[in-house]
Parts: sequence; C-alpha cells; structure tokens
Amino acid sequence: PNEYETTIGLYYVLIEQRRYQEARKLLDELAIDDVWRRFEIETQKGWWLLFSERLEQGRVHFEHLVNQAGANLGARQGEAMAHLWQGWPGEALLRLDAIRARNEYYVPAQIGRVSALLNLERNREARDEAEKLAALYSDNKHAQNALRATDIRYMREVAANLSVSDYDRG
Repeated sequence: PNEYETTIGLYYVLIEQRRYQEARKLLDELAIDDVWRRFEIETQKGWWLLFSERLEQGRVHFEHLVNQAGANLGARQGEAMAHLWQGWPGEALLRLDAIRARNEYYVPAQIGRVSALLNLERNREARDEAEKLAALYSDNKHAQNALRATDIRYMREVAANLSVSDYDRG
C-alpha cells in the first residue's frame, strides 16, 4: 500500500495485536518522498524495535534520530522509553523532564514520566501526576493505564500460609 495514513493506521493495529513482523513489513514497504513522513517512519521503526524487545537496538536507533532532529519530541520520547524499559528509570526521567521543559503539554512524555517515577519508587508523586492526567485526558487509554499502575502500587497485599497434615500424634 502507498497511502500513508492507511498504512500507518494498519501498522498501529498490527502493533496493538502484537503482530510485529507484519507491522515491520508494512513500514519497510512504504515509499514516501516527504521528509517528515520518512522521519515518522524511522521513529516507528524505533518503536518496533522496542516492542520487539530489541531494547538496545531501539535505544541506539532513537539516539541516532535525536542526533538528527533534536527538537523532535517523538524521537526524544522513544529514547527516554528505551532507557526506562532497559531498567534505567533515572536516565529516562531526565530525558522526560527535558521533553517537558520543551513542551509541558506533550502527553506521551507525561505518561512516561509516571512510569519512570513508579520505577524510582516515587509513588506519591507518580500518583498525583497520574490523577491529573486521567482527569484531563479521560479518553486516553494510556493515561488511564498510568493511573491503574499507580493504583496497583497502593493495593494491599494479603498472604496466607496454610498447611494440612494427616499426622496424628495419638
């Protein structure tokens, strides 16, 4: 398919269904002359690497994109999430805060920031931010999931140990 919007829409559906190989094939088949759309395709290739659990490759890919276009928030977001998913929440938070300094209304970075804060055990701060996001963006499933993630941190855990024995001392 050569229709950009249709193909990208199908790509997102395949990613949601975790059909990563088919999604990557669609990206590889796109032939676009527009520079911005080509950059968007490169950004999606980075996300594809992350979703495919090729975290190191994805991080390197996004670092390259940030070097090419440092003002692009999507590339910066991908780089931050690669750090988070690799287990470096402090690095991720630094990058997400840099995004927020550029554009405080960029929702993906706000949601990523909640995840980074949770990973850093800054649960109260994460909860406060998640509540604000969920209230402002009630139709954004990622904002709602961020709130649920903070709810899980506050759930009480009950553990019961039971044992049964047929041993009779009598």
